[in-house]
Amino acid sequence: MPSLTNGSGNVVTGLSLVGSTGAFTETKANLSSILLTDYTSDVSISSPIISASDSLGSAISKLEKGLKDEADARSLADGNEVTARNGAISDAIAALDMLSAVTAGTGEVIGSIDEADGIVTATLKTLTAGDIPDIELSQVVDTANSTDLPAILASKLDSTVAASTYLT
Repeated sequence: MPSLTNGSGNVVTGLSLVGSTGAFTETKANLSSILLTDYTSDVSISSPIISASDSLGSAISKLEKGLKDEADARSLADGNEVTARNGAISDAIAALDMLSAVTAGTGEVIGSIDEADGIVTATLKTLTAGDIPDIELSQVVDTANSTDLPAILASKLDSTVAASTYLT
């Protein structure tokens, strides 16, 4: 049996029989250098990146670059979309407006705050005793040590002021 070690490379690209000697001759090439001679694209694109004159190695390199470029473009588009969305949110918040300033006077508190179509309004209401929670003595003084609230409060006052103004 004749040896098939002619040529260099890692893929057999041709094998022929020499009729006069009965020997085979082979040709070899490296896989990456084989041309895509019968390649035709199945997709209709205006500027294909791979052609029949490309080697396998070149075609793989072009595909890899095309995939990376597409991934980069999508990432950029995603970033632009996020930036646009954040801008729209900021613009919408900036467009919120108070119809008119509301100032509570003596005995008044804010009763309600409403928003409609980006316009914020507030109403006032009269402060009533029911709006103020009861404060238990235990929240004011340490009842475990003393229950004499007037004496505790008097001890906090300036003695001259207390004697002349508050305790008479």
